[in-house]
Amino acid sequence: PSVLSAENPDLAQGVAFDLELDGSSVRVDTALVGQFNVQNLLAVAGSLLHAGIPMADIARALDRKSVV
Repeated sequence: PSVLSAENPDLAQGVAFDLELDGSSVRVDTALVGQFNVQNLLAVAGSLLHAGIPMADIARALDRKSVV
């Protein structure tokens, strides 16, 4: 089974982490804050991957998320 994970989190200025799946990795870097947003973004990424969206496109979309 595949395992989607958020590795190397950096919460110093927003939320940044490596989105990893089956040996592939892309960096996600957002203005969102808090560890809970790592989990939220991981859930969104999993849903988008299940829908067939490539990881690079997902990372670009997640990078655009900002604080509201």
